[in-house]
Amino acid sequence: MPSTKAAKRTKISAAPKVARSRTSATEKHFIPNYPKKLFIYKLPASPYWWARYFVNGNAVRKSTKTQGKREAMEFAKTFYDTITYNARHGFAATMSASSFEGCMKEMLKAEKAKVSRGELSKISYDNSVYRYNKSITPYFGRMEVRDINYMNRPGN
Repeated sequence: MPSTKAAKRTKISAAPKVARSRTSATEKHFIPNYPKKLFIYKLPASPYWWARYFVNGNAVRKSTKTQGKREAMEFAKTFYDTITYNARHGFAATMSASSFEGCMKEMLKAEKAKVSRGELSKISYDNSVYRYNKSITPYFGRMEVRDINYMNRPGN
């Protein structure tokens, strides 16, 4: 009869080791005169520098979309300012790609592009912005899109 330790063992694939080597920082630099929680780093899996800041116990990271260290440091400073401003004003540290507010802002950008191409009238765009700010944002603004369903509509 096998021991309980042997029965609990599971096979572990080698994939996590490969992923870990691609996602471990090869270079890490702190930003002078800023908190040690803010730094830039490089990954083997990306040609760009990344900025990372810990706020409220969570790591917030973003690609700088630049390969130069100096530009990456400037980006990190702006990144820090944005996150701390949002935190002080009660907004989420960053807006996730699946937040309702983030999706709505992207939709409004697309609508504005339609106005500039003449596919949509300025009045229609203004009406959409008004509805968004007046009725929709106060209720759904801070929710994740995946969490919205018929049960959490206004009035329930």
